[in-house]
Amino acid sequence: MKMNMLKRTLGFVAIIGMLSGVDPLSGYTPLRDLKSSGIVYIKWPSAGGITYRINTTVGANVTGARTLGQVFSASFGAWDALTTADISFVQGANTDGSTTYSGSNPDFVNLLKTNISDADFLAIAGDALGVTINAYTDNGAIVDSDILFNPGVLFSTEVDTPTTRTDLQSVATHEIGHLLGLDHSSILSATMFPSIGEGLNYARVLSTDEVAGIGALYPTAEYLSRGAISGTVRLTSNSAVYGALVVAVNAEGQPVASTITDPGGYYFIGGLPAGTYTVLAEPMDRPFTFNNVGLSQVFPGKVPVTNFTTRFR
Repeated sequence: MKMNMLKRTLGFVAIIGMLSGVDPLSGYTPLRDLKSSGIVYIKWPSAGGITYRINTTVGANVTGARTLGQVFSASFGAWDALTTADISFVQGANTDGSTTYSGSNPDFVNLLKTNISDADFLAIAGDALGVTINAYTDNGAIVDSDILFNPGVLFSTEVDTPTTRTDLQSVATHEIGHLLGLDHSSILSATMFPSIGEGLNYARVLSTDEVAGIGALYPTAEYLSRGAISGTVRLTSNSAVYGALVVAVNAEGQPVASTITDPGGYYFIGGLPAGTYTVLAEPMDRPFTFNNVGLSQVFPGKVPVTNFTTRFR
């Protein structure tokens, strides 16, 4: 069976390094694809009881006292613990050392693997820290998802991440977000931000942006009881701004959730706890750029507008 395939990666940093109307899934940055029927959201038909399996042959670049099972269990647990998203995971039987990713020909084994060759990983994901490969049907339903980790990166499984190593748990938590259907976030402190530096492990804990985003894909009653903000970003000429980064900031000045405007300038952010919010819109120009998100395949030929300065409302 031949399936569609989509890859999302967490980039490596060397330094302390049809959408219109009110559509609740148009918020945040979900994984999407453009099909003959229109835009489809890449997500599990049901995210309850997703089984994952671990290739327990540890890559030579991975060190630390905790096992792969302990690390990955903690990463899945961060998502499993959410009460605003209807998702859960089951750890299946470990695979043998020869088990590898299945690409666009799914074997229906949701695999996590650290023992991949340099050449194979380079061909798939370049110098990214990790990559998630989702196989899905024409209506966007994920049927198989494999997570691979760069064999050229020095990973650590330690609770306290050494300053010269990259935290495996943080990268795994990020990649699981892709497995569930999230693209990258523009919020620097978010788990789904596209890069993380050596010695840092804050991405083990989901930010409010991921909590809101994943709830939009797999909502529970608690999520649906929360508030939402929507609107349109326009220039002074009244032309719509495509690709504006829109962030809801709470009364304490903390970013809570984000999204990116569609070609009509429209945005929607749901799942917000009760409170007072300011909305800011900023151009997609470093550290988060158009290359960090998979919008070119969703809105082909559309170029994000970046010739404006950050505005609050």
